Amino acid sequence: MIDLSEFEFDKVPVQEGRFVLPAGEYVAALVASEQKQTANGFGLLLTFQVLEGEHKGRTQTDLVNLWNNNENTVRIAKERMARLMRAAGHEKLTSADQLSGVPVVIVVKVGAHWKTNEATSEIKGYKSVGKAPQVGNPSKPDEPQEEDGVPW
Repeated sequence: MIDLSEFEFDKVPVQEGRFVLPAGEYVAALVASEQKQTANGFGLLLTFQVLEGEHKGRTQTDLVNLWNNNENTVRIAKERMARLMRAAGHEKLTSADQLSGVPVVIVVKVGAHWKTNEATSEIKGYKSVGKAPQVGNPSKPDEPQEEDGVPW
């Protein structure tokens, strides 16, 4: 028998269920990207790591279906990449590696997973770090809010 009595497991906090990043906006950087096969083609799996705050170090992925049989899916994927590219301060991309390590704001929403109905978090948008919400410095309601240059 292996003796585990030296470990105080009863004092270790445990999160129940899946590890879901709460809804909100997080300053994060791309730490990995890889092409993944999907049911209808290939997607670019982007992994971001939160850089600050309570959830610093946590990761969140975004699967962008750039190579897909469905034209609408590809259109949406291109819009997502355009938003990410602009948030990272790039005018043109030739590789996802150009985005690696660049701080951006990821907009995370929580919803039900389409297959399991379990809570899941997903990236719903990107903003430049300059457009991140400022704690203790709220914008005035009558000030126009700057858009990110994408008309949707």
